[in-house]
Amino acid sequence: MAAKLASKRDLHFLAEEFDFVYESGQPVPDHPPERQFIRTTFTWVDKDDNDTAYWGAIPIRKKLVTPEQFEQELKPVPDDWVYPLTDPAFTVAPSELQTSDKIFIKRPKIDLYDAARVTEILPMAPSLFLSEIRILEILKKKPHPNIVKYHGVRVLERDGQQRITGLLLDKYPKGDLDSIEHDILLRDSIDKDVIMNGIESAVFHLHSLGLAHNDLNPANILIGDKGEAVLVDFGSCEPFGEKLITGGTGGWIDESYDTSARKHDLAALPKIEKWLQEQYQKEG
Repeated sequence: MAAKLASKRDLHFLAEEFDFVYESGQPVPDHPPERQFIRTTFTWVDKDDNDTAYWGAIPIRKKLVTPEQFEQELKPVPDDWVYPLTDPAFTVAPSELQTSDKIFIKRPKIDLYDAARVTEILPMAPSLFLSEIRILEILKKKPHPNIVKYHGVRVLERDGQQRITGLLLDKYPKGDLDSIEHDILLRDSIDKDVIMNGIESAVFHLHSLGLAHNDLNPANILIGDKGEAVLVDFGSCEPFGEKLITGGTGGWIDESYDTSARKHDLAALPKIEKWLQEQYQKEG
């Protein structure tokens, strides 16, 4: 049965996939590969149906997909692929917060599921989600004004099992730091030195706890109500020396890595500061 998607805007994730192919089938000097569209993938969570997760794919560019086609292609995702079993040690968020417009409910990465590859890949979303929750539980006990406030997890009973379907964080309507590249009003409403000082303070707080963020970039820094920096996205945060499932974003790292380390954050900080300076040197 097709999912009852109210609006295209309600999609949890929407992206186009491409491949790079050579016209001759083999690399040719001075002839770069062509960027070939493969499909549009998308996900959705039906909050009215016990947080049922859906995934879909269609070989049509996303701008051309109709709401009816999105809805028709969405298929339920098995719980084992997205929602981890709860841990008694985790904080359960107060029920009244779960419907508050001041709260953002972060979902696991449903887009890691692929109906065509379930026999080839392992479900990574639950383990990534658990890893982030464990870090947030540490930070809840050791809070910092420049680190997102975590209120606990959303737990629902699904087929007789208690599963985590989301984690509750404070919402920051101004958006992320990356937005100032195109939003002049937002850029002019904040002080770049205040932002940079806040980022550094948050990072050094993590380091004092023996943790590295491992994925510092403007998209993982939100802008608070008072124009302060708020560090988010702890999916790659781990104690120093721990192995990483994911880590770093292209353009903000010096090298690829798979182990958590202080040096990854220290390498990213000057890149962010340079980028921030460049945004304020633009005209307009």
